[in-house]
Amino acid sequence: MDDHTVGVSGFSTPQVMELDANGTLLICNLVVSGTNEELVYNHIESAYNGYVAIGYTKHNGFLAPVVTNFDHLLNIISSVVIPTYENNVAGVPSQINGVGMHITKNIASGYIMSGFTGIINSFTPVDRKAFALELDFGLGVVWARSFDSPSNAGSEDFDMFTHGLTVNSDLFQGYFFSGSSNGSSSQEAAAVMLDTAGNVIWKTHYANNIGGGHRSVAGDALFDSSTNLIHQLVNNTSTHCWG
Repeated sequence: MDDHTVGVSGFSTPQVMELDANGTLLICNLVVSGTNEELVYNHIESAYNGYVAIGYTKHNGFLAPVVTNFDHLLNIISSVVIPTYENNVAGVPSQINGVGMHITKNIASGYIMSGFTGIINSFTPVDRKAFALELDFGLGVVWARSFDSPSNAGSEDFDMFTHGLTVNSDLFQGYFFSGSSNGSSSQEAAAVMLDTAGNVIWKTHYANNIGGGHRSVAGDALFDSSTNLIHQLVNNTSTHCWG
């Protein structure tokens, strides 16, 4: 199942299912957190003779991104929790809440994952940051990058990545991330391109043309290798949205 909706925090136990072309349920496996705590998956896709899923779970009392590899029968092969950290006022790293939103295969037999730091309740003020990570085949972190635009008031800080994709063409190799950024409006769609080492090639954010106190967030995106163009979906609303 592929679900981009992040729900309200609370205890949850996901099911990973396989359906045939007619919608008949073939496999339905219940996935329980190793610590018997909240576990949510936001995205799953095919990867390396199996599947990879990303979401979040509880770790040391905080939300933390979780990545799980499944075999073709949807049995768990491996699963890792990747806590998110930031420096406190004393310059010491401390764990903060983080949510994994999307994962896909990278160029070098690993993965590219994306998400955001901060709690999922959109009405609670928090300084959210978008993040992107590259993982190797064994789910070890190769590099990590975070992005934080100037904060807006209250809960309008919605820096986040909702989707990432691998760009592999004759002209360029790298990774594109789609999401949201704080800007001249309370929330604007974001687009960021990184090279294969995680360095920024370009980044931008753009508001819709509706006007007023709107909020925008970009969701899924795809790369068309025949035209070398990126197509990005953007949701515009007067309230918060996830993409």
